Amino acid sequence: MVGTTSGMRPVRRGLVAGAAGTLLLNATTYVDMALTGRDVDNGPGEAVRRTARRVGLRAPGDDPRLQAYGELGGMAVGLGLGAVAGLLSSAGFRPRTPVGTLALGGLALAASDASLLATGVTHPRDWRTADVVRQVVPHLAYGLGTCWALAAMSERQPHPQGLGRGSGRDRVVRSGGHHAVRRVRDRITGPVGEAP
Repeated sequence: MVGTTSGMRPVRRGLVAGAAGTLLLNATTYVDMALTGRDVDNGPGEAVRRTARRVGLRAPGDDPRLQAYGELGGMAVGLGLGAVAGLLSSAGFRPRTPVGTLALGGLALAASDASLLATGVTHPRDWRTADVVRQVVPHLAYGLGTCWALAAMSERQPHPQGLGRGSGRDRVVRSGGHHAVRRVRDRITGPVGEAP
């Protein structure tokens, strides 16, 4: 039970980090909408409609519900990638923030565009430079937010007893293990040069 609980900690940290990244992605998107006055992207909702038809399900007829399903799917992708990043971080794979930002941002962008491309909602030949920028920047914000949150939580993670930076044994080894050996030897045989 204890092992299961400790094994879930990286996943929980990753979910929190993914939520932070998703929040930053959405904030970046809405700031762009507020500044430019552009409409809400209905691509995710249309992808939900087409996917439902392909698998024989009845898709909601109203756009608000389709848009909601699309947004929920995006949140699920953000949380899922965060959980994977948490597991990788616990395994020791902790790239520097620029590299992690690009990696996570690229994965999030690929995951979000995969359904749009697979269902034919969009095609790269139809993309304008402004469309690419509006896709790339929020997903880089996701990668940055997720990496930053993971790094912040990793710094506060306690070190295991006997292996951490604060353990007495570790300090002795770093300061020179021969001092400890000398003390043990002196207890058995007496200090060197001292008459028995």
